[in-house]
Amino acid sequence: MSESGTIVDKDNLTEIFASPIGLKPVVKIDGEILYGSEKLNNSYIKALEKCGRTRAAASQLHALVLKRKIIPCFKTSGFKGFVAWKIFAPVHKQAELGFYDPTKTKRIYIIISNNTNIFAFASNDFLGKLTIHELMHMLADQKTSLFFNMFKNELLAYYTELFKMIFSIKEIDSGRMNRVLKHLFMDIERKSASMSMGTLNRYSKVLEKEFSGITTMSQSEFQKTLNDYITLIKIYLISVERFFKSRDQFRHIIGPMYLAYKRGLSIVNYTTVCIQELIFPSEVIAIISEDMKYGKKALSGAVKL
Repeated sequence: MSESGTIVDKDNLTEIFASPIGLKPVVKIDGEILYGSEKLNNSYIKALEKCGRTRAAASQLHALVLKRKIIPCFKTSGFKGFVAWKIFAPVHKQAELGFYDPTKTKRIYIIISNNTNIFAFASNDFLGKLTIHELMHMLADQKTSLFFNMFKNELLAYYTELFKMIFSIKEIDSGRMNRVLKHLFMDIERKSASMSMGTLNRYSKVLEKEFSGITTMSQSEFQKTLNDYITLIKIYLISVERFFKSRDQFRHIIGPMYLAYKRGLSIVNYTTVCIQELIFPSEVIAIISEDMKYGKKALSGAVKL
């Protein structure tokens, strides 16, 4: 998942709003009803048709809107939900927000501001990126095996570099990484709705078993780093505010999350706040899906939904 000001790209715009005629309630979030319309649906699809990264699959994405798997809706000026989006979204791309609901409705919501005095347009390219990003989370949830097999190499590349840096390991064989990645995706992300301290303690034991014998750290240093790794996850899950306040203490965990994108996947991630990668492998794929290098592959998976 990833709201307040925006930079308008006049060379790549699609008019989204006009007058919101024919509004109907489409979702209730935090006690507040959000509204959509056929006109908004059509404008959203038109934006995806004009976006180079989604144009080829626009008809399939249109079908997902018709099936109500993707629901565009208006965000009124009084909408207060999704604090996490306000924190994590790039500052210049906050007029629109999106999220996939994996627990109740199993739908993607694309929420667009209808404050026409400030946001009269939305960027085609950003709506395309936002849509593909959330489709990766949906794919991971609804087509688990397909997602894992399709992006296994990218996940292995990212997490191999991540763990090498965090735990000071020269090389990690594929057997170890396969076991760790499978546990992270199947037992952490896929069961995140019921995540507990016990879940994280079991994950800690998996990491200790696989990496304690191959680290160049002393065992005491390794144990401290492993404890910091798990503690940072706990802090984030308990309070996003606490996570931000304590980031300086965990630079040795947070820094490698950014570097792993460059070293493992040859992309640079300067626009999002890295933390979800520690528990949600699908976030890695959602991030790289926004890059043209991986976007076509991501879209080929998304159209299978």
